[in-house]
Amino acid sequence: IREKIARMKERGKDTSDIELELKLAEDKLKTGAFKMAEIYLEGLKKRAGVTDEDIKKVGKSGKSEKKEEKKGAKKKGEKK
Repeated sequence: IREKIARMKERGKDTSDIELELKLAEDKLKTGAFKMAEIYLEGLKKRAGVTDEDIKKVGKSGKSEKKEEKKGAKKKGEKK
């Protein structure tokens, strides 16, 4: 989705509202408010040409970031 936003910016389109909507969707996913995240993602579909495949990537990227954060936290807490 971010790649689509970048291409829109290159064409000179104002994307601040779309970027905000994506951030809100990501935040809602992180807090477990899936219905709200779905509402924001539906808005992105209409305004930014986001596909269902793009939306699947949003959920996966959020999961992988959390896993990396947990791994980093474990490493910091380990004794050397």
